Amino acid sequence: MPRQWYVDDALNLQWVESISLKATDALPMTHLLALIVKHGSLDAHCLRHPYTVIVTEGLDSKLERFVVIKELMHCYFNHENPAATDSEILLEAHLRQFFGKSASTPSAQVTAEYEAFWMALGVLCPERVRIDWVQRLDAEVEGITVEEISDMLHVPVSFVRLLLSDQFEDEIRAILN
Repeated sequence: MPRQWYVDDALNLQWVESISLKATDALPMTHLLALIVKHGSLDAHCLRHPYTVIVTEGLDSKLERFVVIKELMHCYFNHENPAATDSEILLEAHLRQFFGKSASTPSAQVTAEYEAFWMALGVLCPERVRIDWVQRLDAEVEGITVEEISDMLHVPVSFVRLLLSDQFEDEIRAILN
């Protein structure tokens, strides 16, 4: 489906007022490909919020499509208690460099990023199509390759491999439970 379909679907959420997409060369491509900003309101009774997805300029079109979809997945999280995904996730990553996994359990920010990633993979195609591709690739059926699936979904090959992996099923099951 085209990227706009995912934007339109998120706009159907009752707490999403609008979604803007902006490209910038100010994001460091080596560390940050995109982010989503939920704009606050001075009105304490405001139930709908505008969102902005900011994406690094110059990304490969397949990677850009995926990271925008992944950022849109944050709109589906609990809108009353959303996990921040900016400086707090960077701080946690920095602390883990020194202390490793023993430093703490994953924060809400890291969990939100992780879930958004797997959710974005999950919305790329219907499950029955994904299962058919897995079976055809396992049987080495002529006429289907990971590269062709990448072209069909318009996402990077590395993400298609994750979509077709056993890990995908485990991650989606954990999110849904």
